[in-house]
Amino acid sequence: MRLNISNKVEYKLIFLLALNYATIIVFPAFGPILGLYSDLETGLLLSTLFLFVFSAGIFLLPKFKTELNGKLWKVICLASIFMVLFFPAFGIMLKGMTMILAGLFTARALLIWSAEYLSNQLDLSYGKFFTSILFLSYATLYFFNVLSPDLPGSIAIFFPVAGFSLLLVLHVPNPKATRENMLPDTKVPSKYLFPIFVIYISAGITYAGIYPSIARFELYDRFYNVLPFLASLPFAYWTHKKRGVKALLWSGISLLGLSFLFHIYELRVWNYLIIQTLLQSGWAFMNTFVWIFASDIARINRNPYYFSSTIATFLMGTSIGSAFYILLCKVFPYPHISFLGLLPILGVLVFTQMIPDNLKDDIAVLESSQLEVLTQREKEIFLMLLDNMKNKDIAKSLNISPNTLKKHCGSIYRKLYVENKTGLIKVYGNMKNA
Repeated sequence: MRLNISNKVEYKLIFLLALNYATIIVFPAFGPILGLYSDLETGLLLSTLFLFVFSAGIFLLPKFKTELNGKLWKVICLASIFMVLFFPAFGIMLKGMTMILAGLFTARALLIWSAEYLSNQLDLSYGKFFTSILFLSYATLYFFNVLSPDLPGSIAIFFPVAGFSLLLVLHVPNPKATRENMLPDTKVPSKYLFPIFVIYISAGITYAGIYPSIARFELYDRFYNVLPFLASLPFAYWTHKKRGVKALLWSGISLLGLSFLFHIYELRVWNYLIIQTLLQSGWAFMNTFVWIFASDIARINRNPYYFSSTIATFLMGTSIGSAFYILLCKVFPYPHISFLGLLPILGVLVFTQMIPDNLKDDIAVLESSQLEVLTQREKEIFLMLLDNMKNKDIAKSLNISPNTLKKHCGSIYRKLYVENKTGLIKVYGNMKNA
């Protein structure tokens, strides 16, 4: 069953997630604006701290879902914006506190977004939806990569402040969607999360080790860095459309593996361009895979926590990879970057079979298992409701009173986590012809 929904909802969701992600990658997560106010080592430490708090917040904050809309969170969000504004003047301790608050702020925003995203039952191309979000986010990053070296430090900080402020003003949470859709006690299966975590350890090593090592080609890096990522997104969209979500994973792994092999040569302009092209293209495919895969398993399981926790897993892997490389450099002054970056990629090949080839197959299995909570009479009524039969016709067909039917319907809606008949058809309408 296909649903009609105003494009305004789709555009709003695209803009809000792109705003959140763009603000993160421009400033607190290895962003070019962060580099204006800290040296390389300090910037890596601060970025690692931010990513760890952000991902930990995703896993912990849903346990306090009632408080996510409370006054305390408004204070925390305002405090994080205030501290970002004065970030250039802070010492290392206050900068670290800023990263902690910003991590909690953005984690809350993603949790609320995922709850509202799932509640809307969008009828759209999810490949186009998420590649659009990635394109907007990384186009913003490219803009600041080019612009930030010429920006005065007193002005540059206003851009992330504006991003966080817009996020606070425009991202007004829907208490009902947050309360009803967020299920914090749900455990996401390790077959979904573990491979993603391992892969993105390589991303952390890339940010902490490989990117700084090739940054000496400053002019090339400034204008070329993100271009291959942006250019690869249409191909990632086509790959998903024609070959499915797992083809994105294999394409990303292949491109990343090739990029690390070219790093064994002495760095020149020719292999800088090859490394950067393969790295950025690989991460474009990988990021598209993660966002679409997170969306798929959230929709299959009717739970936005699957989406936010999958995103948190890839960011947690990035923070662990970055921290690992920083600590390793303390022991070994010149660790072999290409080997370290390639190792998680090779290791994850063993676990890729944990990710299902066709998530659509999981939908039928899950829906069948969900219906097991219904009694036989409730299943009969359920199928009639999917046919959009009127209540009086259902009652007449089953020879029961309207009050009895009303009780059965209430039980069905409660067991299947929907509000009413309209919600039931939206969520389970694709079972109509099963």
